[in-house]
Amino acid sequence: MPTANDIHDLVAPYALDALDAAERAEFERHLEGCDRCTRELRALQESATSLAWASAGPEPPADL
Repeated sequence: MPTANDIHDLVAPYALDALDAAERAEFERHLEGCDRCTRELRALQESATSLAWASAGPEPPADL
């Protein structure tokens, strides 16, 4: 379990769905009262969305 000092480091793994169930639950409790983590999470989610739409995917085969 993370300590109060390093729970803020879990924003990126949380955004990537890389936490185990216990860490996720603890971080979500923390997130309810932490504006800093809420802002950082929102920014990470916006960046991920931008990256997902930033490049074109491969062309589908002509016979598709």
